[in-house]
Amino acid sequence: MEERKERISKTEYYLRIASMVAMRSTCLKVKFGAIIVDDDGVILSTGYNGSARGSFNCDDLNYCLQEHLGSRGFFDYCIAVHAEENAVINAARSGAKIKRATLYLAASADSTPKQIERAYEWLNKGPCFRCRRILINAGIKEVVTPYKRWTFNDLVDLEREWFENAYRKARENKG
Repeated sequence: MEERKERISKTEYYLRIASMVAMRSTCLKVKFGAIIVDDDGVILSTGYNGSARGSFNCDDLNYCLQEHLGSRGFFDYCIAVHAEENAVINAARSGAKIKRATLYLAASADSTPKQIERAYEWLNKGPCFRCRRILINAGIKEVVTPYKRWTFNDLVDLEREWFENAYRKARENKG
């Protein structure tokens, strides 16, 4: 009798789906995919990072605008809507209720070694300040990556910490 393979966990299942969603990304730096899942395990929405619907994207141009224009800040010249943002937007477009749902975020399964390195760094830090605010206001109860989990309260704490640091820097610069 053939040895039975162990069934993958639900977390692994959803992260693999998010990784496949990421393969649709039009970003040249890192391809991310996100899925939003309710408490019953139903996938409510998906999203990947890329430019706005109908506009040019870096993949079509084979040219990363952000890398060639420089950046004063984290996202100054990036035209991409993040995977988390697109998952929330797509849920809104379809009327899905995502309050108290879980968001799974992963990099593309076909990433280059450099993209994997960037993805690992970003997936360990948690959602960026832009996405964090959207996820908090949407009521997402948890964010799961292959490396970490953040509860709603963790996201709020990260946001408070970011704000306190920004406020302190602003006061120091005011002098």
